[in-house]
Amino acid sequence: MVLQVARGGALANGPAPPIPRLGIAPYNWNTECLRGDAEAPGWATAFPQALGLAAAFSPELVYRVANATATEVRAKHNHFAATGRYDDHTGLSCFSPVLNIMRHPLWGRNQVPGWAGG
Repeated sequence: MVLQVARGGALANGPAPPIPRLGIAPYNWNTECLRGDAEAPGWATAFPQALGLAAAFSPELVYRVANATATEVRAKHNHFAATGRYDDHTGLSCFSPVLNIMRHPLWGRNQVPGWAGG
């Protein structure tokens, strides 16, 4: 990662540039898997949002959803890498579940208390 930053970091919105002398291909870490790999190009299973999964009160269900998502992400990434596609939602780094600690019902999103009018 340090070498990537030293070489200019990621492009406009990724992917990170390749390092040919090390045999490292471009990489895009902009993959969001909150409800499966549904944002990636092609077919994928779309699951309920994290709040809906939590409402099931079933750790086994959450594990099975995560396992299915991981399998689909790996399979799609292998295909995208083999065909030279490094667009958004083609990497292996899945960001989920997402918890926005800046969101508060009295303030709105990412705002300082009092600035939003209550």
